[in-house]
Amino acid sequence: MTMHLQSDLHDELRTIDGEVIFSEMTETPTWHALLPPSTNTGAPTIVLVKSSVDKPMEVYSLRANYALVQLSNHGASITPHPTKLTPLALLSQDQGVEISAIFISPSASPPGPQRTVVLVHAGPYERLTNSFMPDYGYIPYLTSLGFSVLRLNYCGSCARGDMFARFPYVHGPVTCDYDDVIAVTSHAVNSGLADKDNLVVAGWSLGGYLAYLACVRNSLHGYGWGFKGAICGAGVADGDSMIIDSDIPVSQAAMVGVLPWRSGDKGDTRNRRESAIWERKKAAEDGRMPRALILHGEKDDRVPVSQGRSFWRGCEDLGAECEMVGYPDEGHVFRKRENSRDLSERIGRFCESYT
Repeated sequence: MTMHLQSDLHDELRTIDGEVIFSEMTETPTWHALLPPSTNTGAPTIVLVKSSVDKPMEVYSLRANYALVQLSNHGASITPHPTKLTPLALLSQDQGVEISAIFISPSASPPGPQRTVVLVHAGPYERLTNSFMPDYGYIPYLTSLGFSVLRLNYCGSCARGDMFARFPYVHGPVTCDYDDVIAVTSHAVNSGLADKDNLVVAGWSLGGYLAYLACVRNSLHGYGWGFKGAICGAGVADGDSMIIDSDIPVSQAAMVGVLPWRSGDKGDTRNRRESAIWERKKAAEDGRMPRALILHGEKDDRVPVSQGRSFWRGCEDLGAECEMVGYPDEGHVFRKRENSRDLSERIGRFCESYT
């Protein structure tokens, strides 16, 4: 019997006795083990699918000696843009547990700190590792433009055990995960990898939520750097209205605070404590807000488009620089190739304009 494990940044295949058959810093979304058909005994042939930052998903086999053999070549028409991967690890400031990240830079980059996009994943029970297509595939596009990308796995991510995954629910919504974004970014700056004067934060769904918070809390951490831009994809800007309009209000309330109709107290502001629109005015008055790009599907039932519009309207009113793009035929997850391409190109133009 063979089983699949996520172990921090690595995906592994192991026998039931614990022997590691395959271990690589990659994502293997599917695999299958086959015994020889004639006897059903002997070493199995393992087939798996994996990718890397600069190579799309391909099918591979692991033979009797566990040598990896590529079977498909779906990405033959894609011109690779070689990258250099630097794994990072540090302790979460609040929780004292290890969090991991990958700094991805174009192989042709000159030495020294790089223009960097800090990519915050959705979830929170998700993970970013050495894989090709998270968030609509714009990461390979950004590296082709010469940007580096910092992928991080904050408290609440998968692949580090049950306790790690439960942090957002045990310690409160949007607490340790936001602090981890700031800590990992600062670590990359202090390590000489990321250029502190050329940073953009980007995310989708919960990642977009954290990007909104990074926007209104910009530079408050006191580490001597701030984001030049924030890309907020399908993110939450206001907890109360999001819970009321979302298709999963109970689950959303578990992340944001409380179901408004269960509070019974007009002075209950739990849903506002981590809602960006309530921090936007002070950020605009202080001149701390970076330029923002809001991307949202107009048919989004999970995080309704009103979330993006509320933040955009506030920016317009307060004189903060903000652009919003709504996609009329998309929901929370984009399905159409032309929209994903438009999204990637807009992100590329935004990063080139503001770094």
